[in-house]
Amino acid sequence: MTGSAPLSDQTDPTGGDLRRRLIAARSLAELGGSRLSIPARTALRTVLERARGRLAVAGDHTVVVLAGPTGVGKSSLFNALLDVDLARVGVTRPTTSEPLAAVVSAEPVAELMAHLGLSSWNNVAVHTHPELESLVLVDLPDHDSVVVEHRHRAAEVVAVADRLVWVVDPEKYADASVHDDLLAPLRAHSGVLTVVCNRMDRLAPDDARQVVADLRALLADEGLGGTEVVAASTVTDVGVDDLRERLATSVADHRAAGDRIVADLRALAVDLSDEVPPDAGGDVPDRRHQAMVEAAMTAAGAPAVLDAVSATHRHRARRATGWPPLRRLQAPGRDPLARLGLARDRPVDGVGTRSSRAVPHGVATATLATAVRARVDDLAAGWPPLWATPLEGRLDDVVSDLPVALDRAVAGIDLEDDHHPRWWVAVGALQWLLAVAMVVGAVWLLAAFVVAWLQLPDLPIPDLSLGALSLPWPTLLLLGGAILGLALGALAGSAAGVGAARARRRVRGRLHERIEGVVEDVVVDVLEAEGARAAAARNHLARMGA
Repeated sequence: MTGSAPLSDQTDPTGGDLRRRLIAARSLAELGGSRLSIPARTALRTVLERARGRLAVAGDHTVVVLAGPTGVGKSSLFNALLDVDLARVGVTRPTTSEPLAAVVSAEPVAELMAHLGLSSWNNVAVHTHPELESLVLVDLPDHDSVVVEHRHRAAEVVAVADRLVWVVDPEKYADASVHDDLLAPLRAHSGVLTVVCNRMDRLAPDDARQVVADLRALLADEGLGGTEVVAASTVTDVGVDDLRERLATSVADHRAAGDRIVADLRALAVDLSDEVPPDAGGDVPDRRHQAMVEAAMTAAGAPAVLDAVSATHRHRARRATGWPPLRRLQAPGRDPLARLGLARDRPVDGVGTRSSRAVPHGVATATLATAVRARVDDLAAGWPPLWATPLEGRLDDVVSDLPVALDRAVAGIDLEDDHHPRWWVAVGALQWLLAVAMVVGAVWLLAAFVVAWLQLPDLPIPDLSLGALSLPWPTLLLLGGAILGLALGALAGSAAGVGAARARRRVRGRLHERIEGVVEDVVVDVLEAEGARAAAARNHLARMGA
């Protein structure tokens, strides 16, 4: 076999098709891993190992096996094809107990025969049929042999052969067991399969044509419509030359080994179609995503935070614009955000430390888990359990860890707790002026009272005349400062309520954006990674079976 081109080049004139299929199979095995069933992994490993072994000993040789049920004349056909008398022909069944191999080649074939599991073979002179040079023809034990070991031995060689010649006869060509158990499983191998209806000399010409037509129809029903069918007889030599020419063509183009590997990969792709997730098609409904984000908002305590934002805005507005004598009563203690651990000295626009808020209650966590589950169900609809279960496990872990990530995200958001509207300063200054006026009026009245009580000369107290109404300035300053201060505080409180609503909307937008980002990073990225993994598996499988 020295000096011959690698099989991957000889049998792959389509620009790397075989190589691409093998790469796809290896990639599927690596990507699927434990997500493929044990039988699937075993089948992939077996096909790849067979392909690797065959490619390693490729050379120019083509391995053709004669297979079929008992008594159809495989051994006679073996001898006739090579014009030799190697195969023992007899009436005792089974006649062939071990594979009988003949090599039409002068080159060494030990490695190839070891790959086939054959310890001995017969060399046939090349000059006998030079068109068959580099052919390895194997006569197999009967596939329906009463001896179990014979059936197993035949199946082993069929699994590693390059081309299959399945032999039947007019009595067994329609046998259900032959078609259902032996031929139907080879539907993906029609390109490397030839069916020979042997012993046609026993039929009249019209009957022979009818048998061949029936055989073709049966094969078509089994998905083997493209299979070559040859009518033959070793007694009259009908069809023997035709079959020999077909084998010679296969030997000459050096495609059989590669075609067999391709057929194995195609058959395996069909068998593994239920092992990879199907393509659900379409995008996940936006409502699912938004439902998950809203559930995450609730689990993150966003409603409580937004309430605290509004309350803090009003609390600080009262402190800044309320009537000074009542400010501490109207806005006592710390502001609500500070009580939640979201004080103004926390990190902003980054990953904050955890707040002192209570963990989300069970209902919120359950709602979040349900929303995530619905999103997972959208992605994993119809997935095999070995793919869906790891995804569900990963998302269970994510859901349990998500509250911490959400809490840190909330702690790093600008909650506008250091926002000071300019009108607060102006109103606050005016409130202090009114408070000073009230104090001046009170002191003035107190001084007038003290002077009168001490029977000292009366202090001059000017009046403000408003038509028929005349008010002393001290009284006007006292009452005016108090009334106007309370009224201004009430108006400022109403304005602060409007500002609190606006602040709530702005902070809600930031919260939604940040929490959606956390959901994207923690949940959606996992889903997309799993979806991409499933899509890659589908692509690998499609390339295997294309």
